[in-house]
Amino acid sequence: MNLLLFLLVLAGEGNEILPAYPMIEDINPAEYIIGPGDVFWFSVLGGIPAELSALSEGGLLYITVTPDGHAVIPSAGSWYVSNHNLREAAALIEAGFSARYPGLRAMTGLAVLRTFRVPVTGQVGSAGIVQVTGADRLTDLLTRAGGVASAGAWTNILIISKDGDTTKVDITKFILDGYLTSNPVLSLGDRVHVPEAEQFVRIEGAVGLSGTLSAEFGHAEVVSWIGSASGILEFIPGETASDLVTRAGGPNPGQSETAAMLLEPFQATKQQSSSRHRLIIRNLALSSRQMI
Repeated sequence: MNLLLFLLVLAGEGNEILPAYPMIEDINPAEYIIGPGDVFWFSVLGGIPAELSALSEGGLLYITVTPDGHAVIPSAGSWYVSNHNLREAAALIEAGFSARYPGLRAMTGLAVLRTFRVPVTGQVGSAGIVQVTGADRLTDLLTRAGGVASAGAWTNILIISKDGDTTKVDITKFILDGYLTSNPVLSLGDRVHVPEAEQFVRIEGAVGLSGTLSAEFGHAEVVSWIGSASGILEFIPGETASDLVTRAGGPNPGQSETAAMLLEPFQATKQQSSSRHRLIIRNLALSSRQMI
């Protein structure tokens, strides 16, 4: 059963036909790029023409963008909408339909987000192929790939487009400050690579250490994050101790708000790397704004 028929059958049964996706914000019609698998809702002011009524349910048609990028309404026409933004694609469909049926006013919008697959490589929990939607952002992809490994470079994540253009993303600007420009929406054909960090900082004590994995420095001991009170993350120059704690998952729920951070040197062997710092969460009278 194709998607259109599936949607129409559900509509006929009185069920909810549009899947819900957890999203950060509304779809922006000027920014969302249409691609194969997106589904449009389509309606006509005054009612669907009689020859199309068999395909409609409750006055609506659902149009799935074909693998070659077309939106098709039988007996009305076919329009290439892939790579257009939502506003442009809707205008193409509405204008094309009105040309076929003069005097009728069509209305259309996005009903179902497409899904596609993105290769993820490098320092992530589970490198491979990850399924995302047309509105998913980089953090959604990384979460499904098991998170950034503790040896990964949070500040230098690479998104390689199908044209070969490479964008470097500092994901910490979104994690710490909420900047959506540092958490871009992914596109069909993108590849994501998380390189290895150059420098590291160790954190231990009453901290969440969530969503992270293990790091190995040469032949040194592997430091486990999950269920542990010790771990290693990329060293980011200028980052404060409190920002590092936030990036690592935040303090444990029962930890006192007056707890502070103690910085001590530690030695991590990674291709003859120099001494780094260890951040220990203790009830000490030190400022969490202290630079690492």
